Amino acid sequence: MSPEEAKAQAAMFRAIGPHPNVVSFFGTVPIPASGWSDAFVGLVLEYCSGGCIASETKVSHEELKQSALDIASALDRVHSVNVLHRDIKPENILVSKNGTYKLADFGIACRGISDQFCGTPGCIAPEVWNGDGLSTDMSDCFSFGVVLAEIAPARNALIEQLMDWRSEERPMPQMVIHAIKSESDSESDPFLESESEPYQDSDSDLMA
Repeated sequence: MSPEEAKAQAAMFRAIGPHPNVVSFFGTVPIPASGWSDAFVGLVLEYCSGGCIASETKVSHEELKQSALDIASALDRVHSVNVLHRDIKPENILVSKNGTYKLADFGIACRGISDQFCGTPGCIAPEVWNGDGLSTDMSDCFSFGVVLAEIAPARNALIEQLMDWRSEERPMPQMVIHAIKSESDSESDPFLESESEPYQDSDSDLMA
């Protein structure tokens, strides 16, 4: 990542401080330019050998309970120092060797409430997606609820509603379309011409 991006993430980790349910941050490492890459800066982070919970189709009731407690503890610390994660999703919840769940990836985190549209479609809170409100700590909590619903071993009415939101096709938010148009030199941009088409949710799409 760029030095500016590394500096921003390092600042977030330092603000949060050590916490058993947040991936540990050890520092940054400058990577010199090579024949195939420009110079960049890497973050030195804790290795979680259990991977992310996105690789798990379902978890047991006990694992669901433990993941909820662990990440709720992480969010409590994060929010207590006025940091918003803004991209809570299965890929950003890692599992350590001893089974502890840890919150990772503060690449689009910010200090305080935010009016910027960012996050992963399907996990973004409705008020943020629809442009009706700001990103707050409650937006993070909604995204966390979507994650729990996805890995839950059983279904109830609330979980079904969350999963409907997770999988629903919906038009791209107008605020995003307008922002793209304002930066575009051409009305014929094929990306803009498709604005009326439903936006297909994808865990791999990160919108910032």
